[in-house]
Amino acid sequence: MASARPLRLWLALRIALAGMVPLAMVAVLIVGVLLPQRRADLDTGYQGLAGALAAQVETHLLGAERQLRAIAEDFRSHPGDHSAPNWSRTLDAHAGTGDGFAAIYLADPDGSAYAVGLPRAERGRRRDLVHLDLSERAALREARQQNEEVWSAAFLSTVTGRLAVSVAIPLSEQVLVGQIALDRLALLLGRSPAESAMHTIILDAQGQIIAHSAGVQSGAPFSVDHLPGIRDALLGHRTTQDFAVDGEMFVGTSVSIPRFGWILLVAQPHSDTLRPFLSTAWVLAAGALAALLLTVVMALTMARSLARPIGRYAEQAHAIAGGDYSQPWPVYRIREFDRLAGDLERMALAIRQREQELAKSEARYRSVIASAPLAIFQFDERGVFALSEGKGLARVGLVAGEAVGQSLFELYRGYPELCDYARRAIGGEPLHFVSRFGDTWFDTCFSPVRDAAGCLQVMGVAVDISERLHAEKALRESEARLRTAIESIPFDLFLIGPDGRYVLQNTACRKAWGDVLGKYPGDVTDDTAILARWDDNNKRALAGEIVEEDVRLTVGNEERYLHNIIAPIKDGDDIRGILGINIDITERKRSAELLELMRLSVEYGSDAIFWMNRDGSIAYVNEQACRSLGYVRADLLQLRLWEVDPNYSTDTWDEAWRALTETGSFHAETRHRRHDGSEFPVEVNAIAITYEGRTYAIGFACDITERKRDHEILKRSETDLQLAVEVAGLGHWKWDIRTGELIWSERCKALYGLPPDTELTYERFLARVHPDDRARVDALLREALEKRGGYELEKRLVWPDGSVRWTSSMGRVICDSDDQPVLMVGVTLDITERKQAEDALRLTQFTVDRTADAVFLIDAESRFKYVNEAACVALDYTREELTSMSIPDIDPDVSDQMASDIFQDLKRQGSLRFETRHRRKDGTTFPVEVNANYIAFSGEELNSCFVRNITERKRAEDELERHQEHLEELVTERTAELRQAMEQLVQAEKLAALGHLVAGMAHELNTPLGNARVVASSLGAEVRNFAAAVDAGALRRSQVATFLERSREAVELLERNAARAADLISNFKQVAVDQASARRRRFDLRQTVEELLVTLQPQLKRTAHRIELDIPRELELDSYPGPLEQVLANLVGNSLTHGFAGIEAGLIRVRAAPLDGDRVQIDYTDDGVGIPDGLLHRIFEPFFTTRLGQGGSGLGLYIVYNLVTGVLGGTIRGFSDVGKGVAFVLILPRIASERTLQTDTHEQ
Repeated sequence: MASARPLRLWLALRIALAGMVPLAMVAVLIVGVLLPQRRADLDTGYQGLAGALAAQVETHLLGAERQLRAIAEDFRSHPGDHSAPNWSRTLDAHAGTGDGFAAIYLADPDGSAYAVGLPRAERGRRRDLVHLDLSERAALREARQQNEEVWSAAFLSTVTGRLAVSVAIPLSEQVLVGQIALDRLALLLGRSPAESAMHTIILDAQGQIIAHSAGVQSGAPFSVDHLPGIRDALLGHRTTQDFAVDGEMFVGTSVSIPRFGWILLVAQPHSDTLRPFLSTAWVLAAGALAALLLTVVMALTMARSLARPIGRYAEQAHAIAGGDYSQPWPVYRIREFDRLAGDLERMALAIRQREQELAKSEARYRSVIASAPLAIFQFDERGVFALSEGKGLARVGLVAGEAVGQSLFELYRGYPELCDYARRAIGGEPLHFVSRFGDTWFDTCFSPVRDAAGCLQVMGVAVDISERLHAEKALRESEARLRTAIESIPFDLFLIGPDGRYVLQNTACRKAWGDVLGKYPGDVTDDTAILARWDDNNKRALAGEIVEEDVRLTVGNEERYLHNIIAPIKDGDDIRGILGINIDITERKRSAELLELMRLSVEYGSDAIFWMNRDGSIAYVNEQACRSLGYVRADLLQLRLWEVDPNYSTDTWDEAWRALTETGSFHAETRHRRHDGSEFPVEVNAIAITYEGRTYAIGFACDITERKRDHEILKRSETDLQLAVEVAGLGHWKWDIRTGELIWSERCKALYGLPPDTELTYERFLARVHPDDRARVDALLREALEKRGGYELEKRLVWPDGSVRWTSSMGRVICDSDDQPVLMVGVTLDITERKQAEDALRLTQFTVDRTADAVFLIDAESRFKYVNEAACVALDYTREELTSMSIPDIDPDVSDQMASDIFQDLKRQGSLRFETRHRRKDGTTFPVEVNANYIAFSGEELNSCFVRNITERKRAEDELERHQEHLEELVTERTAELRQAMEQLVQAEKLAALGHLVAGMAHELNTPLGNARVVASSLGAEVRNFAAAVDAGALRRSQVATFLERSREAVELLERNAARAADLISNFKQVAVDQASARRRRFDLRQTVEELLVTLQPQLKRTAHRIELDIPRELELDSYPGPLEQVLANLVGNSLTHGFAGIEAGLIRVRAAPLDGDRVQIDYTDDGVGIPDGLLHRIFEPFFTTRLGQGGSGLGLYIVYNLVTGVLGGTIRGFSDVGKGVAFVLILPRIASERTLQTDTHEQ
């Protein structure tokens, strides 16, 4: 053990340290607080002094500037008196004695001094200074350029030979220059209220001394590179820093005088700055040393006095440790020491009490052993008992302590087995065994040990286990009964112990897996996948989880499906093993697989399948339905039929449901709407079935987009034909509902087979309608009247010669302000030829729709695994015959190798659609369309095929092609006629626009030119009168003044009118060039619109209508201004002609704003009569006008639409609220795309 230090030294050290801590804290406060505060006070003082001195210097110089500015004001107030003698005297007076200015110059425009003011002592040098060239001085040049006062840098004065600065003030043509000597700055710094050792220096930016408080020569160089605060001063910051000059340390502050670009430096030697503080620091250090010595002496004395009583207490504690509790405790009459003595005395008493309690505890232990149902004993090498205790001795006829001193071999010589165990224990072997004494069984342990003397002693414990053995016997009998029950279970059952080995299996398990007892799962199978699954399930069960799963295994040569249950065997919170059950579900699984195959065939078929409920909700959809509509299944099942099929509503669905349940099936064509809003045509075959008391409608929807492509071509052809017919003449009619008057155009009467002079009534009109259509037409017209809407219908007409013609009619009801129908207008088109084509197409479609689809499920070897009844009927085979065949057996165009190649392509692409031929049992073939889908199911690769007989479709396609060729010829003929008429009307529109442009230009030019002509004639009369007065010699001064005044007014009027005419011509020229050439250029949008409005003023001047612009300045476009002007001109013309009909004062607003970085939005609005809702969607159609026969061509907005969407590359939309006006929104790119504009011959 290391030597310990005396207590008194230990206490002395701690007491001394405690005394030194306050001294250290004082030192820290001096260094960390007092010194920084002192330095901060110094910095504040230096900065305040430097700022004050800088302000004094600036005030001194600015006073001279104000005096010179007063001279300049005096100069400007006497514009006619700028002679050199007069101003030299004035300047001398201001120069005075030289305290302010060293010289004052008045320089002429070429920079030469023509007047000089000097102090009284220097005026003899005036002759030398007059005509001094000042043009090279920078301050004079800058003052002329900036037209404001400019201060120069410091320079050597030619008058005094000392440093000076000058200030130059520009006059009208002259420059006033005041030269100020810098000598007084040194005197000003010398009189500053600073300490004697303080230095104040003024430097310019190059480090030249301008003034020094110590009288250093001005102009002496002074290096500023090493002064860190100079750059901060130039930036406007005041900083105080230490620096060295010629080996001596200084503390200084530098500030800038920004008006002159100078720096003022205030500095003091480092020793002078810190002298007061150092004196105080020495006094404090001497006091701290004396306090430290006193602390050490007092610490030694106090430590010795404290160590003496603590030593006495330590001696007393040693006595207690030796067992002596009778020593008296010392008393010092000190509270803490007396309290310690009392605590130690109580501790000694507590130790004595614990020794007594330990003896009592030992006695109680012996008493417990004597009453416990066990026996504890000890015997030596001779077998003599040294200890024999315990209640268990009574079971062998002994009492506690009775066997002590007796030999074990004598007492139990009738139990040789026990004696043998005793001898082995004496030999040093620890033993654990069960022995029997009569009906009593003991679980006995012998443990040989050696005592301190080296003698062997055997310690033994015998526990009565008779009752436990009886319980184990009963448990074994129960286990036997349980095993019998387990063996009778018809499925696999096994137990796995905590070590992972099988500990139990029933007969069913043994038959399936063999004898697995004592084995690990890895010993039962070598399949790594199966073993990994077993290990994972076992780990989950051992973690307390019950695992259930269906697995497919190969047991022997047989493939089996098992429902596997793995559960933990728990004993309270402990898990003792795993119980496993395997239920054979092979037959059920195979049935489910076949059902799943059937479901997959439906799920991944080419047709979309829908199960519909009575309320129109969707009960089930297959994958094709989800793909075709773009929904996930969960979202699609939330919809109703009419949300997917826009042709249905709640009412029509009710009718369709009743019809379906009555007939059992129906076939129709309709349209489905995808999730993104797009629609596509479908062919629907529906049947009604009842399952578990509920009726469902099952619809098979086939996408017929390709089939409908021909219909779309036909529809476009019909649209072109309709346009051609409109140009040639479209029948229109009007029905006055209040009077019953029916007015038809001649073309409309011709469509009905009536002469032009026929008087018509509603009854005569219905008489011409085919009897089968008459009721429908009458009901539709009355419904339109009731709903105040429009209608469209197709009907048959019976001509006088008995022939039947088809017509398409559309009309709309027009209501008055009370929403009462007053008029119905409409148009009629002969669609007989189109109907004939549609009838032929429907006949062909009917043939195709009746063809049933055949379904084949094919494996990778091209063998049929499943076929439906339609396939059997189509090929004339039974189902058993087909499932034993392969693809080449029914397809003469496919070999085994081709079938394999097709399957590989299908596997890569996922689905295929192609046409081929199928061969019936009798050898005949027919064309089919095959939709193939790749399916991977339960490790098997399958081809799900939907085959459709397309014999009738092929025939229909040929017939459709013939009809289409006929329609194309007819459309081509009518389109040529329409194009010619449109070109003539567009040309007429352009010529009309040109006429408006020329008329407007002539009207606008007439005013300024007429004014100019009147002024010119008036001026001519004045000139003739003036010439006559001159010739007569009677010219008076008043006549001259009058003639000059009137001539000046006439010239001003001529200039204004000529400028007005020039601006008009320039604007007209720009608009004409833009509209004629449609060239692309960068232009200001507001300026372009304003130029356009100038050309439209003649149209507006005759009315009270107004146009307001809200277009930001500098909004530029790189586009085609001509087409844009034409668009706006057409919109304005449309508002004036149609929108403001019957309105005295209308308002047009044109707004524009950037929409984003690449586009601009132009809003055109008027507050006119507006456009009815029924006509708004037709305003951009060619030839559509509401003023037919009144000068309207119907091409104005059509041209606008083409220019905006074509040349300008933008979009246009129209909005209207009847009675409140119309609005057009144009969105244009700010940079138009490159395109070639084609113009006709007249424009070129």
